Amino acid sequence: MRNKFGYWLLAIACWLLTACSSKPKDVTMATEQPAIYPDYVGVTVPEVK
Repeated sequence: MRNKFGYWLLAIACWLLTACSSKPKDVTMATEQPAIYPDYVGVTVPEVK
């Protein structure tokens, strides 16, 4: 039981540290998508049921 409490405490502490981080300062809107290799533009992943 005590071990689970430690994991929960660590998870909450990590969540709080990331939730309270500062916002990015130098953000710009991109007009084009980045070049990636291999090119996956237009690829559809089938839904798994």
